[in-house]
Amino acid sequence: MEICIPDSINGEFDCLFDAIKFAVLNDRDIYHTLRNIVQYNVRFRRILQNNDVGSLIFHLTNEDASLDHRCFEKYLLDLYNYFNNNPIADYNIQCYNIKDDVTILGHTFHGLDDVVKHTEISCECKDSETSIYRPDELEEYPDIHVGCIYERYPVFDIFDTGDRRTYQNYIFRKESITDDELIKTLKINHNFNFCMVHEEIDNDLLPILYYCGDGNYMLLATKRELTKKSQNDYFFFNLPKNNQ
Repeated sequence: MEICIPDSINGEFDCLFDAIKFAVLNDRDIYHTLRNIVQYNVRFRRILQNNDVGSLIFHLTNEDASLDHRCFEKYLLDLYNYFNNNPIADYNIQCYNIKDDVTILGHTFHGLDDVVKHTEISCECKDSETSIYRPDELEEYPDIHVGCIYERYPVFDIFDTGDRRTYQNYIFRKESITDDELIKTLKINHNFNFCMVHEEIDNDLLPILYYCGDGNYMLLATKRELTKKSQNDYFFFNLPKNNQ
């Protein structure tokens, strides 16, 4: 799919028009939908990384002409102000379906289940305490190592006591992951729902995969490589408007 965002019902779309249409018809917040599209899809992040926010708005309204309608003007202005005050980090964040193949450090995992199955060290965070453990049996991959930092869902009443869901952050290394490596990763800010995938990650701690414990979507943050394609994108979006 061309666009993927973490939506509770459907987050995969063939084009920007379909994503906006779904948001309108299903009473989604248009501003947050647009923000998720930009923040969690590499091709839109690349525009912001190489250009100013005005170039992003120009691209969005060219890709989906319906966004030029005045009913979307406020949402685009809010989007402009947000990214103007909150710059995109210089790494990739891409949303995927949890069943998608994802390639991390040269190794292709066949969905989230494959990542979970090959997690060799885990750290549970509870309040200010941490517990680190390793599984008794593990089928390791020779070319990549996986660690998990997680937090259980909050318990508000007796009905939550049986909830086994967790907020999960996975790290990946070429060498075996030590206890100290997990503790170092814990220094990353934990945003809403214990999410470590955001715009404030040290590059040396990438890649990180986040799954909220529910739904069909996950977020993967990886180092950005300036490929020939992304260089071409840079030159295209810096052309004067009368040449575009």
